[in-house]
Amino acid sequence: MNLYALANLKAVINAIDLKNRAIDSTEDETFFSIAYQKDLISRTKKTYFQGIGRASRLVVVVNPSNFGCVGENIDGYKVTRIDEAFFVNFDPTNRDHLGMLQDSVVILTNNHLAKIHPERMARVVEMTPHTLYAIHDQDCHHWHQMSIHAALLADCYFPAHPVDHSLAVRVNPTVIRGIPCGSIQWSARFLSEKLPILSTIRRSDLPLGRHFYYERFKYRNRVIATLGRHSQDTGIQTGNFHQLTADERWSDWATHKIHWVVPVQDDLPIRFFDALVTGGIPMIPSGLLDFVRSLGLSEHCMVYTPSDILDPTPLVARGLLEFDRGGAMGVVSRFVAGMRFGHLDRIISSIFQATLGAYCKS
Repeated sequence: MNLYALANLKAVINAIDLKNRAIDSTEDETFFSIAYQKDLISRTKKTYFQGIGRASRLVVVVNPSNFGCVGENIDGYKVTRIDEAFFVNFDPTNRDHLGMLQDSVVILTNNHLAKIHPERMARVVEMTPHTLYAIHDQDCHHWHQMSIHAALLADCYFPAHPVDHSLAVRVNPTVIRGIPCGSIQWSARFLSEKLPILSTIRRSDLPLGRHFYYERFKYRNRVIATLGRHSQDTGIQTGNFHQLTADERWSDWATHKIHWVVPVQDDLPIRFFDALVTGGIPMIPSGLLDFVRSLGLSEHCMVYTPSDILDPTPLVARGLLEFDRGGAMGVVSRFVAGMRFGHLDRIISSIFQATLGAYCKS
C-alpha cells in the first residue's frame, strides 16, 4: 500500500485545506486588540483578588443534566447552586443579585452559557467586575462558535479536550488545559452508597455502548453502527435517557463489565468516567491513550484500533478476561480511580483551585 498516495486522496486534501484556512484566520491583527482588552480586565481582577486574598463564595451553575449532582461542599466552601434563569433575569439594581456574585468564583459550562445566551452573559460579566467566571468548555472539539464566546467571556477558560485551542489562546490570557469532562450523572454520595453492592452485582458479558446520535458526525455514527452488529447493548441511544431515575441509569451501567467509548473527534467522552465509577472497563480509541495516561488512568482501560472495530470479538474477549481476573478488587480499584480523578466534585475542585491560583495568588 502506497502511504504517500493515501495522503493525497481528495478527502485528506480537503481536510488539510480546511485546517490551513483555520490557521490563517487566527493571524488577523484584530485578535491582538481583543487579547489586549482581555489582559487589562485580567490584570484589574488579579489586583483586586490578590488584595482580598481569597474568594468569598463558590457558585456553581446547575441544571438537571449539567452539574446538577455537584456536592454540597467543595474544598471547604459551601457550594451555592444557581440556575441559568438567575443570569437571564439578572438585575444590577438588586442587592441580592449583586451580593450573590460579589467576590465569588462562578463555574459554568458552555452549555449553560448557550442557554443563558452569550449576549446576556456578557452584560452580567460587565456589571460584576469583582467576580471570577470559570467556563468549562465540554464541546471545544466541535462547537467552535460557542467556544469562542466562552473564551471571550471567561476569566479562566477550561477546554475539556486535547484539541486545537489556537483561537482561544489568541483572545484569553488564562487558558487552562487538562481538566476533562467527568462523570456528572450521579452524586458522590449516591455512588458511595452503591459501593457495597458494586462488586457483587451480576454483570452482562455484552459490551455496553449506547451513544447519542449526532447527524453531523457520520464517521462516529458508522463506528457505533459497526460495533452494534456484535452487541445488542451497543448502538444509538433510543428513548429519553434523562427521564430515567439515577438508580435506573446506574443499574444499566453497573450491570456491564466492559464499555465502548466512541468519541466525536479527539475528545474523551463523559462515558469513559461513567464506566469507571460503576466499576467497568472503558474501551477507548488508541489515539486517546496518551491523554488518559496524563490523567493517571491508563491502567484502568483498554484500547481499540480500526481493526478491532471491524472484528471486535478478540478485544471483547480480552476485556472480559481482564474484568474477571480483576474480580472485586478490580471493580473497587476502578471505582476509586474514577472518583478520585474524574467525578464531578473533583472536576469542580480542580477548576476552582486553578482559578484561585490564577487570580488570588501573587
